[in-house]
Amino acid sequence: MADFHRAPEDTPHIENPLRHGELVTAVEVPLPAPGTRQRYLKVRDRAGFEFAVVSVAAVLRMNGRAVDEARLAFGGVATRPWRSSEAEAALRGQALTRRRIAAAGRVLVRDAQPREDNEFKVELVQRAVSRSSSTPSSTPRRRGSSTRTSPAT
Repeated sequence: MADFHRAPEDTPHIENPLRHGELVTAVEVPLPAPGTRQRYLKVRDRAGFEFAVVSVAAVLRMNGRAVDEARLAFGGVATRPWRSSEAEAALRGQALTRRRIAAAGRVLVRDAQPREDNEFKVELVQRAVSRSSSTPSSTPRRRGSSTRTSPAT
């Protein structure tokens, strides 16, 4: 999925690698490993709006209080869904503390180049990282189950 959404570059009207007439019919999401906690946070301007101003999906595999593996995905902050391996690395191998999460948020926006009308998102996404990473939910693991999604795009 990392390469499914394309950067706009010279062809902003082409958002993915699908050819005319092709359709995604299913996406298989593997069950999380034991000890994995996850949370999705969608920050909207108004409750009635469906689109996110900023969103964060945090998946953390824990070993006690330490983060074994971190995956952070962001929406509403770039032209396509975005991950930051640097922010993930700032959490990996560390105790999950507010200070560590805030540091990961700073790493996330270190090279941000906001425009005048969206520079508020720099602080907003850092706050969203803090909220989504500090209290991710434990995920119940069911044998033999998986999630299948059929997008309508």
